[in-house]
Parts: sequence; C-alpha cells; structure tokens
Amino acid sequence: MKREIQSYLVFTSGIYRWLLFVLVPVAAVGMQAAAAALFLALEEYGIELGQMSALADWVMFAEAVLLVQAEVLLDSYAFGGIAIKGGASLEFLKSSPKGLLMMRSALRTDLVRIWLEGTAALALGRGIWAIPVRGLGETLGLRDWILILAVALLAYFVTVASHLVIRHFNSLQVTTCVESLGWLALLALWNLCRWNRGVMLAVLAALSLGISALSQWKIMKRVEESYYDERA
Repeated sequence: MKREIQSYLVFTSGIYRWLLFVLVPVAAVGMQAAAAALFLALEEYGIELGQMSALADWVMFAEAVLLVQAEVLLDSYAFGGIAIKGGASLEFLKSSPKGLLMMRSALRTDLVRIWLEGTAALALGRGIWAIPVRGLGETLGLRDWILILAVALLAYFVTVASHLVIRHFNSLQVTTCVESLGWLALLALWNLCRWNRGVMLAVLAALSLGISALSQWKIMKRVEESYYDERA
C-alpha cells in the first residue's frame, strides 16, 4: 500500500491534492448541510418530511455532479494526456526502470481513491442531513444506504469513463465536452436509480467493475506502447 500511495503522489501536485482531497469533499458535504439548514428554516412553515426527503435526494445528485465535474476537470493536472501515443507526458518515467510499475500503481490507487472519497463524502453528507431531520439518536436507514451506494457507483462510473476519454487527449475543449456529456449521463442514470434502486445498484456495480478493468487495461496499453516505442 505504501508503494501505491508513493507512486500516486508522484503524479499529483500539492494544489491538486488540496483541491481534490479537501476543498471538493468539504463543498460536497456542505451541500447536504445546507439542505439540513433549509429544513430547519422551513420546518416552522409546515414543510412535510416527504418533501424534504425528495429535496435531499436531489441535493445528493447535485453532490455527485460536483464530485464528477471536479474529478474530470482536475484530472488533467495529474494524468492529462498520458494515453497520447508519443506524447511528452511520460518522459520522466523513462528515466526509471520502475516507470511502468509506478504508473500502474498510480492508476490503480486513483481508482480506489475515487471510490472511497466519493462514497465517504456522500455518506457523510447524508448523515449530516439526517441529524436535524430525524434526531441525533437515529441512524441512516436501509433506503439511505442503498441510495448512497447507488449514487456513489453512479458518480464513480461516470468519472472513470470520463477519465478514460480525456486521458487520450490534452485539450480543454475535449474536457469541456466530456463534462457536458457527463451531466447527461448522470441525469439519465439518476432517473433510473429513482425508478428502481435495487436493480440499478446491481447494474451500476457491474458497470463500475467493467469500466475499472477497461480503463486500467486501455490506459496501460497505450502507456506501454508509447514507453517502448520511445525507448526502442
């Protein structure tokens, strides 16, 4: 694990880590905290819990959008253009015999980080929302956890799929286009999640595993092609 983390840190700058590890999760959790504050403000006007629950669900969707958009935008500062054949992004790796191993470990660590960070932010945000709504003694129910996992898988799938595309380019225009398509994908899958969370949980789990394997294989294949072509 230490080697994986060290390899990952090689590709990330201090500002990247500060933004993605601190600022973005805090902003995402803060969205649910704001929803809880809104509930307290509107409670005296007779707002129903069911209405507030529906609002909280949409706030969770907004959290997922924020997480995905931040991941896609900031990825260019860590792994931008690494799958461009013959690109300059891998030059420093060629000076080390462990360059490919470092890249493979960094990509694998990035996948784990995306999943853990997204799930933790969504779960913490939902928990903060539940405190004023249900009371300190109440925990998140089964419906909450199914929704958290479904939305976390949804955000993870769209993030990794977006990374798979933009890492083959080094263009702000491509990144912007992928972000726009990510919005549409999130919205479509979100509506399916609201239709049947249990089914979508299973479908999204399968899609997430598949995109993880495809992303790791495809990116490393392009990296190895570039790596050995340049060294030959």
